[in-house]
Amino acid sequence: MAVIVRGKSACSVCGKVIEERDQIVATSQFIQDKADPLWPFSNTAIHKRCFLGWKLRSEFVDRYNEIAPSTFAEGTFHRMKSDGSFSIGAGNAEGDVSTTGEVDGGSGT
Repeated sequence: MAVIVRGKSACSVCGKVIEERDQIVATSQFIQDKADPLWPFSNTAIHKRCFLGWKLRSEFVDRYNEIAPSTFAEGTFHRMKSDGSFSIGAGNAEGDVSTTGEVDGGSGT
């Protein structure tokens, strides 16, 4: 997961500092190819307001759900929703699931 220092880390979309009160969207380094146009946004923080208005949002969400490690050792998976929040479920990411919760980019994230 991205290392985020509130008050110092910058949003990878607008370049402004992520403040303590800001809601964010953040992922692990799920894109490895530095030539990929979405690589600069992988393993970073994005203001939620920037994410929601971002022209590459749909492509980013689709790519995350396509290539991010979706099933974790404990048998849960994380699937990004269009608003940048995550559904957490048990089973597998292909649809054989039971949703157990959600995570959003609240100010505590």
